Formats: sequence, C-alpha cells, structure tokens
Amino acid sequence: MAAVLLPLVPVALVVGSIEYRYHGHGREVQYGYVNIDGYRGDVRPRKHTGEFRVVVVGGSTVYGQGIAPDSAFPPQLERALRARGRDISVINLGYMNDGAYADGLTLKDYRYLKYDLAVLYEGYNDLFNVPNHYSFRHSSLVFRLTGYFPMFPLVFEEKAKAIRYRGNMNAAYRGDQPVVPIGLPSRAGAAALEFAANLDKRMVAAQKEVERTTSGACGYWTFFCEHVADDVQIAFDGGADVLLTVQPYVPLDGDPQDQSTYAVLHRGQASTTLNYLRGRFPGDARLHIANLGEAVDLRRTEYRLDNLHLNEAGNAVIARELVGPVLRVADERAARLRKAS
Repeated sequence: MAAVLLPLVPVALVVGSIEYRYHGHGREVQYGYVNIDGYRGDVRPRKHTGEFRVVVVGGSTVYGQGIAPDSAFPPQLERALRARGRDISVINLGYMNDGAYADGLTLKDYRYLKYDLAVLYEGYNDLFNVPNHYSFRHSSLVFRLTGYFPMFPLVFEEKAKAIRYRGNMNAAYRGDQPVVPIGLPSRAGAAALEFAANLDKRMVAAQKEVERTTSGACGYWTFFCEHVADDVQIAFDGGADVLLTVQPYVPLDGDPQDQSTYAVLHRGQASTTLNYLRGRFPGDARLHIANLGEAVDLRRTEYRLDNLHLNEAGNAVIARELVGPVLRVADERAARLRKAS
C-alpha cells in the first residue's frame, strides 16, 4: 500500500500548496467557492451553549450558484431568525450537483458541527432514475484516503475555471470561449489546478461502479426515496431533527424552454417521496415537512437566474418561507428534550 501511495506524495504536496494559496484569507469570497473546512461562508466556531444550529444540505440551489455567498437562502434565513431574537445559526453545506446520496455523506462528515436540525433541500439533481452517486467532497481520492478537506478535485477544477473566465462562472458553465489571463503565472496556476482535478478523477473512475435502479419501494424514484430516507436516519442517529423541504416546482407550462417533462417528474418525485417517508417513519416527531413547491413561480424572471436557480430576491422568498418551520422545530425540539429529561 505504501508503495502505491508514495508516488502520490509529490502531487499531493504540490496540490496542497496550490489549494492553500487559493484558500488564503478572503479568497473564498473572491472566488466564490468554499472555506478551508469545505463549506460556503465563514468557518463557524465551536457551538456555544444555548445555540440552535441548523445545517442545510443540497445542490447548487442551496449553495447559491451565480450569487454572492450572503445572498443564498441559508445565510438569509440565519439573518431572519436572528432578527426574531433567536440564537439560531444556519450553515450552508450545499454544493453543485450534490443529490440525496451525497447529502448523506455530508451529514456524516459534518457531525462535528453538532447541528440540531438538518434541512434537506433536495430533488432537482435526482429527477431521473439514473443513480446520482456524485459527491463534491468524496470525489477526491486524497480526501477519502486521508480525510484532508482542502484536497477537493472539483475545487481545483472550478478555481481553474475562475482563472480562465476571470470570475465569470456563468460563462464557464455555459461553455463560452474562455478569457485566458495574459500573465504566465495565472495560466500555469489554472493548468496545475486542472491537472490535479483530472488526475484524481481518473483514479476515482477506475474504482467506481454505478448501478441503475428501476424498481423498488418508490418505483421510478426508488434511488432518491431510499437515499432521502437514509439521510433522515443519518441525521436522527446524530441526534438531530430533520426538515425535509420540497423545492419550488418546475413550471408545468409557460416556460420558454418547455420543461414539462421535468415538471411532471418533479411533482411525482415529491409526492412519492413524502408518502414513502411517512411510511418509513410513522409518527416520528423528529421528522418535519416544508412543502415550498408553490412558494416561488419559477416562470417569474424577477426571482430567477435561469429555470431552476433563484437570484437574491428568490432566495429571500425561500428564507422567509422557512423561518416559521425552523422556529417550530426549535420550539418543539426544546419541549421534547425537556420532557425526556
């Protein structure tokens, strides 16, 4: 094993140096990625007495793709809750393309945050019955071998995009012609980051097996249903409550890009999953539901960046809608714990 890992040491050292450089103070805000602990926003201190701590898991709609860190709904939710005089913190653990499978890994990875409530904001990235085994953090072989959080291949890849596109990540995701910086150090930095990402991806791809799930307890959505249930149980096992949140429904009609297929799938996925969870956890007081399917009309351009991603105003709507459910969970949990003691 040592002989196998030895050749990786120089690469790991180089990659670690690059990652340290780009994770310097303030860099996570400049580049719009994650802090040194692997999540968006400031690194949180140890949980203090009396604090009710919330984590939000999900994909790019949690992360806040295309908007500033403070504009995503988790930090907006925290500000709204604190404006009510409550000692409640909300941590954004979302990342692009993460689905129900990745969220379970994330909930385990961040148990050290000692969260009281896990908000599952899931659905869009699991609309089809092709199992989504992608995980931003666990896609790194180095991370899986060492547990060293800065070694994230996608961070390298996307920071390389930030260099090549001069920070315009929307252009990068659209596949526009990159704007390559003139300076040689910038070009070399982008190339090094991309090399690190590609090396890790090739090693991971050689080990990964993906299976299609076409039948089971939830039929078409069995993979999603079962992994959401797993996520719920993982949070329970860590001592937390769960708030399962249905994302705003994909529009049935009137969308210029005609996403009617996605719309039907999304509604079916939501109803099937809710029914499945009620059967898996009947009467469990730790499981809470917030259906925000009708909270935002995704056809209204003043709330969205594209057909699924909300702008700052749209994220503000989600934050407002979640204030009541989070406060209820905090109060019910406190009463339940007092009664148990």
